Amino acid sequence: MGTFQESVLVGATIVTASSTEELLTWAGGAAHMSITGVGLTYANGLLSGGVVTGLEVASASGRFILTGAHTDGAILGQAYLTNDAQLSISSLLSGDDVIEVMSTTPPATGTVFTAMGWSGDDRLIGGGTQCNLYGGDGNDTLSGGAGDDLLDGGAGVDVALYGGARANYSLAPSRSGVWDVQDLRPGRPDGQDALRGIEIVQFSDGAMSLPDPTVALEVGLVLRLDALTGAGGVMAGDLTTQLAAGLVSANDVVHSLVKAAGTTTSVATLSYEFFTGKAPSAGGTDYLVSPTGPNANNLNSAYYQSFSLENRYINFAVNLGKVGEGSASFTAQYGPLSLFDATRQAYATIFGATPSDAKLHALLDPTTVLNGQSFSRADYFAYYGGDGPNGLGAKAAMVGWLLAEAEKADLGTYALSNDAFLTDVALHGAPFGVDLVGAYAQPGFVFHPG
Repeated sequence: MGTFQESVLVGATIVTASSTEELLTWAGGAAHMSITGVGLTYANGLLSGGVVTGLEVASASGRFILTGAHTDGAILGQAYLTNDAQLSISSLLSGDDVIEVMSTTPPATGTVFTAMGWSGDDRLIGGGTQCNLYGGDGNDTLSGGAGDDLLDGGAGVDVALYGGARANYSLAPSRSGVWDVQDLRPGRPDGQDALRGIEIVQFSDGAMSLPDPTVALEVGLVLRLDALTGAGGVMAGDLTTQLAAGLVSANDVVHSLVKAAGTTTSVATLSYEFFTGKAPSAGGTDYLVSPTGPNANNLNSAYYQSFSLENRYINFAVNLGKVGEGSASFTAQYGPLSLFDATRQAYATIFGATPSDAKLHALLDPTTVLNGQSFSRADYFAYYGGDGPNGLGAKAAMVGWLLAEAEKADLGTYALSNDAFLTDVALHGAPFGVDLVGAYAQPGFVFHPG
């Protein structure tokens, strides 16, 4: 049989101390703690042994109930009352506890009930007011009920319970490291809760896993994806698992997301930077990238799945530079130039240093086979641009290819400025719609071709 050591409540009076019950009162009798059990024994007036089967702490505002048989706790329980504004109990037991918080009368404004489990698989149940529920160690189940609650699972695999169907709640990650869960039903019967250290949310129609909220936030900001479903959910889940196992750091997570953006978000930001002088706005980026927006041909759509990385950039560049919002500026700067000279100018802009003639030939002259025909790279640009070897479309295709090569190699002013921008977006929520080079370029970003 384990040994209990009971903490003394300041100002408490022991009313009953028998083998089956101990009753303490304080605050002039308005608050009490009742302990029930079997074979309860005492030493120096304190409970020291026996099997505890229940504990209730009550004040004028509400009460806590702890049920279950416990023989191995280091401390049976501690409770305190401060100006009747905060009532707290910690079971501090290694058993599997059930702690229920119930408001028996309307609590005073600002009243917060706090309940804490310990090392067992505990169940914490909130009442009709604001509660802070801490699961501690073990695999715990937390239910806040009515009121705006904090549910902190602690260590282990912890579950938050909600009474409605998934569609009745919004879930959003926050930079403070919690998930904000809001009941959308009339009257908000489950309130608006903050979840920390919760791995699973159980709704009436099924359960869902929650990734780390910071990881989820960064997935949404950088990749413009929902971190709870689809590709965004898979990536957020994988990174959360690796982060929890110590296989990656928080900085590694951001680096992985920035790299993953190379086929989607960066196609938009780099292309718009070159042809319009700034990245698209957040709304514009969502339109171009997000699979849940109104653009059926977004960069995550089925339409783009057959595109190589190079052709994603080329397609975007031709659309922007030949016929899109960047065409006027691109025509003024590149229209009079040959493809050879346009490549020199675009390379210097994207990488930061002017290439030699030999480098330009190495870029434009290599051949490939397309539909049984041999094409030089310059021929491919003309084919994709649709307006001849020195047409505006061919030059725009060339720009798209250079952007893709810069992104793949992670070299040069454009690619590294874009990396710095997306990192700032992930870590600090930096705004879109900015001149990436003007805001983020550094002298060390320049790539000097051999």
